[in-house]
Amino acid sequence: MKLQISHQTNYYYDELAQRSVQYIRMTPMQMPHQTIHKWDVMLPKVATNQKDGFGNAWLTLSRNEAHNNLQMQASGIVEINTETERLEDMDHVPYLLFTVQTPLTKCSQEMREFAAPYLKTPTHDSLKAMANALIMKMPFVKDVTHVGTTAAEAFATSAGVCQDHTHVFLGILRDQQIPARYVSGYLYDDTENHMASHAWAEVWLDGYWYTFDISNQAFTPNSHVYVAIGRDYLDTAPVRGVRMGGGYENLYSLVLVKKISTFIHQGYLMTYCAAIRLKDGMVFASDTRTNAGVDHISTFRKLYQYSVEGERFMVLQTAGSLATSQAVFNKLQSDIDQRAESNLNTVATLFDAAQMVGECMRDVMNHAKAVANSSRDGAFTSSFMLGGQIKGQPPELYLIYPEGNCIKATEDTPFFQLGESKYGKPILDRSVSYNTDVRHAARALMLSFDSTIHSNLSVGMPIDFVLYDNDSLALPNGRRIDERDEYFNTIRHQWSDALRRTLVELPKCPDGYWG
Repeated sequence: MKLQISHQTNYYYDELAQRSVQYIRMTPMQMPHQTIHKWDVMLPKVATNQKDGFGNAWLTLSRNEAHNNLQMQASGIVEINTETERLEDMDHVPYLLFTVQTPLTKCSQEMREFAAPYLKTPTHDSLKAMANALIMKMPFVKDVTHVGTTAAEAFATSAGVCQDHTHVFLGILRDQQIPARYVSGYLYDDTENHMASHAWAEVWLDGYWYTFDISNQAFTPNSHVYVAIGRDYLDTAPVRGVRMGGGYENLYSLVLVKKISTFIHQGYLMTYCAAIRLKDGMVFASDTRTNAGVDHISTFRKLYQYSVEGERFMVLQTAGSLATSQAVFNKLQSDIDQRAESNLNTVATLFDAAQMVGECMRDVMNHAKAVANSSRDGAFTSSFMLGGQIKGQPPELYLIYPEGNCIKATEDTPFFQLGESKYGKPILDRSVSYNTDVRHAARALMLSFDSTIHSNLSVGMPIDFVLYDNDSLALPNGRRIDERDEYFNTIRHQWSDALRRTLVELPKCPDGYWG
């Protein structure tokens, strides 16, 4: 089963933080149970990659400049084996490590007494019975515990969330020297979306790890995506860190896990759009290829401009279902043409415009689902980017998710991407900042597209480019770049030649470097 996952986490501080270090675990594990087809983590700055002692992917984000927010977006496509009943040990750490209690899992006398009838002869069936009894004893209730609540405290409260259920279950088993580990990740459920990542327990029995998802009473991982494994929540938390200053923080988190069809994976989601908000201007670019398989390739515009000369300028870009995107564009333009009371030419702010696009997209998707008699978003999903300026206001750039919510580009995060972003992102990360010259950023974006086209056949020319100078409030002509564009071909060839020269000119390896 292929799943499309989006995990958005935003922290907002009521004061400026002077510096911070964050440790981010938002990348699923590559393992026999699951295959990572595509995964990207968007952060304000380039982070370092590493693995912890449990084999979990770990990003370290260091920021030494003043900031008042932390915005993170992880997304991609993961395929899981729905026939998996148990997992073999991956030999990252000895399984006996998971018999050791932590402060969060320490077992209380009340927990021991509750578990005693089920642990006389521990078997898979008796542990399932205990898991069932535990959810009856501790119903799933939000906001009665927090990330620091211990197993004993949650058990005494007789309520909690998946983290608490897992800690209690682990604490009981470790008290009997039965290896049990904490797993964090994502859960596919076609009936609801989740505001946070999920957690469950795994128990070492008869030489295998068995799933015990107490909150959902699930005992095979046929709907579970593994992100991190550890002793407790602290070993697997999606985000942990420290900061200097910042005052009180507000957290917004949203996790969306959707089943996708082969049709979507083959074509409609494969595109590349990017937009950059700079000190002196903005740059927008979108490819024009859409495909639903190798024999259904077409050219469609994915970048549209809206303007009132001298008063406002906007660019709207999209990736996703062609039908949804076209319907949204048509509805927005129709509202302008029909002089609807509220349209892109009358909204008071760019944020209001982004909200309008999000609401329009949800309306289109809901209508399409109703016509198709479907309860899932699936083939109707699209995402958008909206950038521009309204007179008297600063330029702004928004990324609008399929759910209709949005985030705004900042000086720390000056660009957004949609679609096949991973091939072109390193070029932008290394060459573009908020203070970059607009024409320099445009060249970097052209090379970003060149890199993407070289590495992914589903992204193709022509490319629509728009450059906007801040405060001009004029509709730029824009440019459509195709394979015959002389300037584009010049810089892409010079770039390739320069990379080859640089590789040759790099210092030679010291004697004995390779052994």
